[in-house]
Amino acid sequence: MGMTTHRVMTAVAAAALAILAAACGSDAAGSNTPAGSSPTGSADSTISVKNADYGSHCPPARWDSDSATTIAAADITTLIVCPQQVLDQPGSAVRLTKGRADFAALLQQIERPSESRKPHQVCPMFALPPEHVLASAGGQWYVVQLPTDACGHYRGPLLGLLNRLRS
Repeated sequence: MGMTTHRVMTAVAAAALAILAAACGSDAAGSNTPAGSSPTGSADSTISVKNADYGSHCPPARWDSDSATTIAAADITTLIVCPQQVLDQPGSAVRLTKGRADFAALLQQIERPSESRKPHQVCPMFALPPEHVLASAGGQWYVVQLPTDACGHYRGPLLGLLNRLRS
């Protein structure tokens, strides 16, 4: 399977996820930011993370599952989007540094909190490959806990952005 076919399949999966996310109660734009609040690294904005034991290696070889914590979004200086490890397709990590538009766009997406599952929530069943984003803050590397919709799936706008960054 060629790289073009892989990209088409990934784009179709991201589009399907956006449609299904709407069924799970997620805002189509992925914005659950309350009116008057400001994402993108504001002083009080935090990101859920886990400590990465082996630094900035993609995909993270191991992370401490008991180390869930939060870090200030404003302290993040570098984000690394790891390549997807599917279908034996080669890929390379995408490194984003503070000050770039893509960095701000990704930071805005990962700042959003995950949605809570609602009682009697009906969710579609499908599988997506794991996504890994690493963040550097204060000289330490972290594995970002990516926000999910009410069904526990990665949010459609986040997946679309990750795929765009990789292409």
